[in-house]
Amino acid sequence: MVYQQIVRPPSNGLATASMVLGIIALVFALIAAATFLPPLLVLPSFILGVLAGILGSVAMQKARRISVGGAAAKAGAVLGGITVLILLLTFAISMIILAST
Repeated sequence: MVYQQIVRPPSNGLATASMVLGIIALVFALIAAATFLPPLLVLPSFILGVLAGILGSVAMQKARRISVGGAAAKAGAVLGGITVLILLLTFAISMIILAST
């Protein structure tokens, strides 16, 4: 009897994690921007956005080697960057509003 070896296709879990963190961070950032910086959402959103960017860049390097997960890695890195930009712009606008009152 001949047994066949099952070969798993390569996967890129870092790319998936980066994209999920980026989506969650972006949702938190949009809620924080819409409600003018609730403190309970700003810090987690910022941390998740930075993590999404870091994981996305690491996952892109891995995707070049194994040719899997490149789009998810790019999406996570971009979403993380957009999240950080939204938070910084919201913070700057809120400081301008507070300074003018």
